[in-house]
Amino acid sequence: LEADILGQVALGYSAFIDRNRAVTATRLTVFPLRPDVAIDAGQLLRAVSSVWPENGGRVSLNITSERLLQDLLQTSPSHNLMIEVPAFMAADPVNTSPIIALHRHGNTLMLKGQPLKELPREVLPCFTQSIIDLSDDRRVAANGVAPAGVTRTIPHVLAGINSPADMDGAFSRGAVAVL
Repeated sequence: LEADILGQVALGYSAFIDRNRAVTATRLTVFPLRPDVAIDAGQLLRAVSSVWPENGGRVSLNITSERLLQDLLQTSPSHNLMIEVPAFMAADPVNTSPIIALHRHGNTLMLKGQPLKELPREVLPCFTQSIIDLSDDRRVAANGVAPAGVTRTIPHVLAGINSPADMDGAFSRGAVAVL
């Protein structure tokens, strides 16, 4: 069963590294090989849990298919699975109920990217962290200072870190972890 899903996706991974330089989780990026083929979210969860069982390590699912992520939002993943929700999907009212349900279920939800519009008020508290790409970090050009009127209300993880200098800079600008 899991072999079916593995033939339909390409997988990538990176490490979550905290300020103490400890690996605290794995980010698993899931790319459908054929965007026109529906992938079974339950099969994906079973395959992931065979590597990361509920009592195992923490893994963040970075699903690149909107349709697959939409299906995944309707499931009840094990508690060690963190779900990354792109900002545009978090802002869509159609996703409010599934996001709240996953939060109540005890899953860690992470907001991926900068929201282009305000999130529904009841959704924002569901996210424990945001993931911001280094290329989108507005504090880089401003020497670590947030632009006027910009405040972060949840801790952030900086993605796209490729060197120790990038890592040090991310932590000096307030990141709680890097990818």
